[in-house]
Amino acid sequence: MKKVEYRVVDSNVYNKCLNLANELLNQISAQSQIPIAKIFPKDIISYFESKYDINFSFFESQKNEIIYKDLVQNPDFIIIDDSLVNRTSGLTMPKKERALIFINQSMPLTRIKFTILHELTHLHFHKLEDNKKVFTSKFSGKYSDDILPFEDEANIIASLLFCSTPKLEMLLTRNYSFDKIKSITVMSIKGLHSKLLNYLHHILRAKQF
Repeated sequence: MKKVEYRVVDSNVYNKCLNLANELLNQISAQSQIPIAKIFPKDIISYFESKYDINFSFFESQKNEIIYKDLVQNPDFIIIDDSLVNRTSGLTMPKKERALIFINQSMPLTRIKFTILHELTHLHFHKLEDNKKVFTSKFSGKYSDDILPFEDEANIIASLLFCSTPKLEMLLTRNYSFDKIKSITVMSIKGLHSKLLNYLHHILRAKQF
């Protein structure tokens, strides 16, 4: 099956996502009194939980308990079929009173954090009630043409939230190695690799012109 994460996107799409992510990070920084370069996924999740009524439910097919209880407030847990666990990392459903976000807890912690940020991006930017869409994040396979732009945006913005441009530039100017940056940002190898490629292609190159 074709992988769907970290797609190469047009610079205009990336710049749009960069502006949206920066606007959100400025809001989070102002409320939390934390510099953007020092914002971590936990700070972003806390901000969203203060702004939205969110019900997080972790799921998998084996364990009958929540593994990472401290990631979010008052999470639920459900057991679902292996076939869905093996192809779905997260799910966001539109609800009038409360947003429903489902997260596959069988993934590594780094991927779980990224998926939470991905789903929160859908919640914040993609007008769930207006679009009447259920956003399902996949491990593999193809998205329909009407869903793909939303998924591209959610991946890009989630990456920019996980490790902001100011944070990445701060770490790069300190001449830190790939492994040290990975350790500080707590990103996956694949996620940081994609982050650096996007930074070089869309941001650093643009500064040279």
